Amino acid sequence: MIRLIGLKEVYKETKKLSCPTPAESPQDDGDQDRSNTSCSSLNRTFIRGQNIPVDSTELAERERRRQKKERNDGKKKKQKRIKEEQEEELLIEREQEIERQRKEGELRTVREKMKESEDG
Repeated sequence: MIRLIGLKEVYKETKKLSCPTPAESPQDDGDQDRSNTSCSSLNRTFIRGQNIPVDSTELAERERRRQKKERNDGKKKKQKRIKEEQEEELLIEREQEIERQRKEGELRTVREKMKESEDG
């Protein structure tokens, strides 16, 4: 489950994960260098700021991409609608053909009965 958290919660979590101060940590010469490296990576947060200024070329590029996507979406919708219409027309044609064959069969049986009654 994904849970959205605020900046205060991120700060609290980074405090929990923060590295011990040199007074709290054991004095191992080789381990201290490695722990500082891992601590710096633990304290990083990857929240993107929303107040970063965007230049006009970036805005123009975003707008161009948005319009291109909108055009492509429109084309896809149109193609889908045309395909659905073609499928519907094909279904109607099939139903009409079945109905025509049914009527021809009925006419044939009626003619045969009339012919039999004339002959009989």
